[in-house]
Amino acid sequence: QPEQTILFNVFQNGGSAMLGIAKVELPEVKFMTETVSGAGILGEIEMPTLGIPERLSAKLNWESINPDVFDAFDMTKQQLLECYAAVQVQDQKSGIVESVQYKLVFLTAPKGISLGGLEKSKKQDADQEFELLRLEVYYDDSEKLLIDKLNTICRINGTDQLASVRINAGLNAL
Repeated sequence: QPEQTILFNVFQNGGSAMLGIAKVELPEVKFMTETVSGAGILGEIEMPTLGIPERLSAKLNWESINPDVFDAFDMTKQQLLECYAAVQVQDQKSGIVESVQYKLVFLTAPKGISLGGLEKSKKQDADQEFELLRLEVYYDDSEKLLIDKLNTICRINGTDQLASVRINAGLNAL
């Protein structure tokens, strides 16, 4: 039973930990939809499109501005952000409490930056928003979700949602 995040770190482009991050706002994953109606359907159905996500974005909330903020804002290159969290879990039968790894990997394009505010003896509360081109989610070393918008990949619990779509669209013939 997952209980809470014990500790987390964010790394940029395989480097050292980015310092001063107060919070990571993770993306909401929703699939594109189309309203379907007509013969044989009672009313309307908002039907999700197989494996095609809506826009994905994430936000880093900073305690204060530091050089890492501007390194991640470089629009001339994609940014790789890796979020590692130690999540506290408790076994319901034994009562044993331990931690497991929750890891998210983002290939991003920077969208915007808020420099926060200035107030005596207060945090600056800056934030950055990123468009996610690729999203990977791992729980306890097991891949749970992979969405790669540029390579037409959507894998959920190891099942490739778009395998037949790539074949039917001629993408595997390249």
